[in-house]
Amino acid sequence: MKLNAMTIAAILFMVLMLGSTIAYSFIQAINFGLGGGSSKTELPKTNIIDYELSIDQEQLVLTQGKTVIKYSYSSTCVECISLANQLELLANQQNSQISGQVLVELLLQTSANQTATMSLTSSQNSKIYPNPTMNDLVDGLCEVLINPPTDCIIRKINTT
Repeated sequence: MKLNAMTIAAILFMVLMLGSTIAYSFIQAINFGLGGGSSKTELPKTNIIDYELSIDQEQLVLTQGKTVIKYSYSSTCVECISLANQLELLANQQNSQISGQVLVELLLQTSANQTATMSLTSSQNSKIYPNPTMNDLVDGLCEVLINPPTDCIIRKINTT
């Protein structure tokens, strides 16, 4: 039985395709674990947390269109505690244009002499403020939120 060149090329091509399919399966099993990616990323149940999100959790929050507000402050700073309370109110407000779009990380610093910092991160933009004020929070939210409230639009019109 003689096989012509066309038949040999077709068989070789089929073996190559089958081999690449099997290799792809092995690579995926290695990348996602042999258990089929059983380690699912869990998000916090509330909009306010007192710990830092993992990188996977933060990425998941950002892909959901939310903004992560990370506020690191000292308990000895009165203005800082006031801003932390404002962030809690902002995240807990019912029927607010902002509360459903943010996840707030309130991180209490262990050292009293550290500078308070606030970072706002969305999938489109990010801002970092050392020694933030309430005005910094409002400005940052207006710039970083994916769906800013109408107050931001009015504020932008008034400043131009």
